[in-house]
Amino acid sequence: ASESLRLFAEDIRYEDFNFPEAMEGKEAVADFLEEFDIPGLRFEVDRVSQGDRACCFTWRVAINGVEGRQIRGVSFYELDQKSKQVAFVRDIPEPAIRPAPLLGLVGLVRPGLRKLESPQVRGVGEGAALDAGNGST
Repeated sequence: ASESLRLFAEDIRYEDFNFPEAMEGKEAVADFLEEFDIPGLRFEVDRVSQGDRACCFTWRVAINGVEGRQIRGVSFYELDQKSKQVAFVRDIPEPAIRPAPLLGLVGLVRPGLRKLESPQVRGVGEGAALDAGNGST
């Protein structure tokens, strides 16, 4: 965990959807990373987007000796333009409870039911809706 800290800006904002509040600053992120420094627990990257200033990647958590379903998620990382250090992170794990297949079919028939509402989305105005089907706002 301590090796990765050098990559983060002093004023980093780290949002993990498992927690109600964002972590602000390198010290808070260091505490968070220390909590997840668990022997046998590995984050494995599956796919990575390309970008000069930001990227997304999908990942899964592997636990030595544990077979079966793994936790998966997606992360967004953004660099500070001057320092080139990571200034913003958003981790989004998949839901623990997955919707029934019927919900997917309903989404095909009524796409409006697949919209995620958010009172405030960083970089997007208040009350923005993200269409889960195609990523447009």
